[in-house]
Amino acid sequence: MKKLLVLAWVLMSFVPDALANPDTAELKKVVTPPKTIKTVSAVFPPEGYTPAGGIEVVLKITVKADGTVSDITIVKSGGDLFDKAAETAVMQWTFEPAMFEGKKIAVKITVPFKFPERLKPADPKGGKNGDVVKPGKDGKNGDVVKPGKDGKNGDVVKPGKDGKNGDVVKPGKDGKNGDVVKPGKDGKGDGKTPAVKPDGKNANKPQGKDPHEGHDHGTYHDHGKKLKTDIVVTGVLKKQKTTSNAEFQISGKVLQITTKKSGGDMLTVAPGLYIGHPQGEGIANTIFLRGFNAEHGQDFEIKAGFIPVNLPGHIHAQGYADMHFIMPEIVDSITVIEGVYDVTQGDFAVAGSAIFNYGVRRRGTNLFLTLGSYNTMKLGLVFAPRGQARDTFAAAQFSETDGYGDGNRASLSAKAMGRYHFCIDEKTHIIMHIGGYGGRSVLPGILRLDDIRAGLVDFYGTYSYPTARAQSGFFTRFETGASLIRYLQGDGEKITFNTYIFRTDSRLRQNFTGFMLWYADQPDLKGAGDLHQQTNTATTMGGDFLYESGNTKILSLPGMFRIGMSIRSDFVDQKEDLIFPAQNMIWRHVTDAAIQMNDIGLYADMRVGVMKYLSARAGFRADALAFQINDELANRQYNVPVEQNYLLGYKRDAMGFAYGPRATIEAGPFFPYKKKGGLSIVTSYGEGFRSPPPRSLQDGERAPFAKVRSFETGVKYVPGTLGEIKVAGFYTYLSNDYVYNPVTAMTRSIGDTERYGAMISAIAKPMKNLLFSGSFTYSRGVLRSSPLATAENPTPGEKKGDLIPYIPLFVGRGDASYGRKIISFRGGDLVATAGFGYTFLGKRPLPYAQWSEPVHLLDMKVELSWKNVTFKIDISNLAGAKWHDMELNFISQWNPDVPTSLPQRHVVAGAPRLFMGTLGIVF
Repeated sequence: MKKLLVLAWVLMSFVPDALANPDTAELKKVVTPPKTIKTVSAVFPPEGYTPAGGIEVVLKITVKADGTVSDITIVKSGGDLFDKAAETAVMQWTFEPAMFEGKKIAVKITVPFKFPERLKPADPKGGKNGDVVKPGKDGKNGDVVKPGKDGKNGDVVKPGKDGKNGDVVKPGKDGKNGDVVKPGKDGKGDGKTPAVKPDGKNANKPQGKDPHEGHDHGTYHDHGKKLKTDIVVTGVLKKQKTTSNAEFQISGKVLQITTKKSGGDMLTVAPGLYIGHPQGEGIANTIFLRGFNAEHGQDFEIKAGFIPVNLPGHIHAQGYADMHFIMPEIVDSITVIEGVYDVTQGDFAVAGSAIFNYGVRRRGTNLFLTLGSYNTMKLGLVFAPRGQARDTFAAAQFSETDGYGDGNRASLSAKAMGRYHFCIDEKTHIIMHIGGYGGRSVLPGILRLDDIRAGLVDFYGTYSYPTARAQSGFFTRFETGASLIRYLQGDGEKITFNTYIFRTDSRLRQNFTGFMLWYADQPDLKGAGDLHQQTNTATTMGGDFLYESGNTKILSLPGMFRIGMSIRSDFVDQKEDLIFPAQNMIWRHVTDAAIQMNDIGLYADMRVGVMKYLSARAGFRADALAFQINDELANRQYNVPVEQNYLLGYKRDAMGFAYGPRATIEAGPFFPYKKKGGLSIVTSYGEGFRSPPPRSLQDGERAPFAKVRSFETGVKYVPGTLGEIKVAGFYTYLSNDYVYNPVTAMTRSIGDTERYGAMISAIAKPMKNLLFSGSFTYSRGVLRSSPLATAENPTPGEKKGDLIPYIPLFVGRGDASYGRKIISFRGGDLVATAGFGYTFLGKRPLPYAQWSEPVHLLDMKVELSWKNVTFKIDISNLAGAKWHDMELNFISQWNPDVPTSLPQRHVVAGAPRLFMGTLGIVF
């Protein structure tokens, strides 16, 4: 209660300033149209006349990324004089540029100009539409003449010789093309008021005040009413066909249905993707997707903006990807591709890939504070200056918690990120990026299920031995980079150049087996404990280049093509030791290696519209990877109680190529719903790769990459703006697969594997304030052959046809939110929103013919917002289920005096019911 009072006092102290500066409404469209900053009215041509009702001129213009106007096209002409007047005016307009995905873009818009009625005087010869009077002395342009006798139908002046410049011409029957009509007070003719004023000036001017007189030309007026400029964006929201049916664009609104505590949590919205949190913030999440146990990232490629997250050659897991540095508050959307079907997907894109797209839609300064269960506290700040691009912001966050259990999940973390998007000119954009993260957590370790059931250890507890209590994780990341985007002459033609450098440091201390490890050459240390300490320090630098043609012609067919390349170098130092926890002393060196890796990727693809309802996309990617390994402890003969008579160490290098095609065919859309969306049939095939763990390579070896072949076919239905439904079946083959080995705390090879299954997903907005996202995936992974014996696994227990361990057969996820205005008071609306999320994780096969328990989790969020103040309550695991976030089955010995040889189920407890309250304000 005390912390809640402090929370309220701190944030409410900012309320007066916030209310004085109310924020604009959150953008609701993908493209934000340009907004006028300065408008200049068209000046009515002095010599111009209009038919009854006036004239309208409609222009199509390009509003450039710097807010100025170019490329004027006349859509509806009002004649040369009025067209020129409209063009002269619009060239002086300035805009707040249009925004697309946080970037300033050039767009085409239509702008109408309305000129009020101004009629020509009558003809002297007609005698029908007004009496003729004697012209002025010079017979030119507006001389005043004596009115006719009756003064009823408008006196006419004698026309000039050329019939131009305001001189009267012969009337006609239709009142057009200079023909005279009956003038009157309103310019239409009442048969009473003369056509010209007998003041010696502007004789050809209609009766009444000039519509421009007394008005600022910055705004056009008609009869005292301000005209609205109808601005319509055209040519920007062209629907881009996705790479495959397995590509999902997850919007910020879907991500915000329920609170996502970390970057990894946001991925749970993607179909079939489950993210585990068994060990806290000090270690990367576990990832399951479409029959793959991607461990900490070995089979799932992740990028945050244009910077990669996966770490090749990491000592704990190949492709290690810690996402805790990503703040959900600055993620605008996520692109997920399940499978490998796009040529931009590189190393580790085996099960798929994801890109976190940064952006802050609600501009201003957002300060928030979260308090919750187990002394959880989070303080955050997001600064998003108004008037800047969506991906211009600075953000920071500090958090701490005691963690559930007996102090065995305590963690601290700090993260910060800044991005600045600016334009050198209307075609050249630059994004600067910098970010940092540090996190440490106490790890609970893993418990034998039989010990929990026997009451020897609490479900949320940890073994009492020092070798179990000393488990922890630590991770830091610093990154910086820049992106240059240059728009060229074509429709959508552009070049993108990215460069980055980042450094990561990780240290893990884990003990999964208790007191099993001992060595014949150190018999006196038997029972010292199996506490592994793994350290990995990596510096990564790289960049990529991409040319996109935009809409063009390929073999006389409409299409586009892309050509790109990527370059990356990693420099890694890693060690693994066994330690005494009390003194933190090393009692055995296991690994000491320095690794350098270079990855050069080249790719190209094209998309062609073969016919109205058929399009095809095909491409090819090739990667060359080179490795240098300096393994200081290689060639050591373990378990040999004799002194070795040679020096340790094994320096080696290896290189290899990985390449493969990727293609998608899409037929449709058919059966459009209200002329929008429709049904499409999509089939995709792709070949990708995963780089090998560097220390597994031999000198001069042609690097044996894990080869992946993915196939998917399915349908998608887009019922207009109501949402999207996808159904698909998939198959994946993978050579040289790996699974996690808890005894060594690393992965081990299990040979060739395959997966197959099916997926259904839907995003719908059936009502104005109701949003739903849901999916259900079935997948089955099996061994294609029995694993070969290795030094690490001389007697593999698996055989051909066995299920791949630890992978759930079913993954389901559903999210729904509903919001509405409750009441209006003090100039603001009080809006309430409720969101629910449901996760289903099916049974997971374990080694030795065991199965895990299924998982059912329910989350809830309730949010109240008024003006710029929000308060929300989040409840995770609403039902308070006792569930297993991780399950393994292996041999361990947690009693140092009683050796065991039988495998047992081991579990890590999932989080109990947790409450979080957050108060935020934007000013």
